[in-house]
Amino acid sequence: MLVAALMAFAAPIAVAPTLAVASPLAVASPLAVAAPATITAPVLRVGIVAGQYPCSYLDQGIWKGSAVELWNAAAERTKIPFVVQRTGTPKEAVAALVSGKLDVAVSCLNLTHERLRQVGYTTPYRFEGIKILGKAKEFDLLGILSRAIKDVRLPRAFSLLFGTTLVITIATVILESKLVEAIFEEKLSAKNFTRLWLLITIGPSPLDKTSRLKTATLLAFSHYVRIIFSGALIAAITAAAIGESIESDGKFTIAGFSDLDGLRIGVADGSYADALITDKLQHIHNGKPGAASSTVVKYKRNEDLADALKHDQVDVIAGDAAAIEALGTKLSGGGHYFIYAPELAKTPQGFLIAPTVSKAIDSALDDAVVSIETERFQDPKP
Repeated sequence: MLVAALMAFAAPIAVAPTLAVASPLAVASPLAVAAPATITAPVLRVGIVAGQYPCSYLDQGIWKGSAVELWNAAAERTKIPFVVQRTGTPKEAVAALVSGKLDVAVSCLNLTHERLRQVGYTTPYRFEGIKILGKAKEFDLLGILSRAIKDVRLPRAFSLLFGTTLVITIATVILESKLVEAIFEEKLSAKNFTRLWLLITIGPSPLDKTSRLKTATLLAFSHYVRIIFSGALIAAITAAAIGESIESDGKFTIAGFSDLDGLRIGVADGSYADALITDKLQHIHNGKPGAASSTVVKYKRNEDLADALKHDQVDVIAGDAAAIEALGTKLSGGGHYFIYAPELAKTPQGFLIAPTVSKAIDSALDDAVVSIETERFQDPKP
């Protein structure tokens, strides 16, 4: 009877682009798994939130992502049959669970008080917070030089270079006092000593002006010292340039929710970041006149967030840590972007369960999640 029922689900779904029959082993494969005798399981309607890379997304018609993989593993262990339905946003997923159109929602869905009032949660499988992504400083010469001067490696390289060549200059004058006169056609003086020092440090080597082997050897050594420390200076400036590309643009500093006040903040519609940041900003404003105005701009997909930041439609974007890190990596291929260090409001994530789902199925999914997470973090056997 169960197989016949599943086949009945499969026939109409095969032609619908927004629905797909899923198995615990492969999301795009036909369902051919029977429920165990211990659980009387209907075919669960599982809504997967689209466009939420790296948690849940479609890739050439196949559902992928960290949350999807975990759902497949849990469904395989419980042997609960299911069909997949595409869901646009976390908010739509919650609404579908409440209205009875879905039984389970899958993505990186954080636990919130508002959601708990409407739907249930499985055992959490991850604890993750909100991260903020913004643009980094532009790659400009003045910024690089400013950073390089502040970097300890640059002053140290200069000190070593000029200190070493000073010792070589003193030794050269002691070994051959007539060298200064031969080069500058003037007798030794403080001015000419300094000129010789700078010549040995940054200019051409005055080898053709001396016939003494020891002096020539010393000057040749200074030439190689100059090459080595010039490389060190270039390395320091290069390091400063790389560091410059991963610093925030300096327009604002974000260490907490209050620092978001007055900014245009891009979020996924109905996501945890959407609810949390909106709530926090309302508390910050608290009806005070003259408070800085913030705008929470909502988008359906994480890719839309990336495009909005790229085209300066928002100042920063916010989302769960995994999504923001993935977007930061993706955007860095075409520009300079910066993830602010604090991970705000770390909370658990799990599958959302409709109130109509039986306790037996809810308990079976809880056990499967616990089992998967326990195995994942077990120490390997010796």
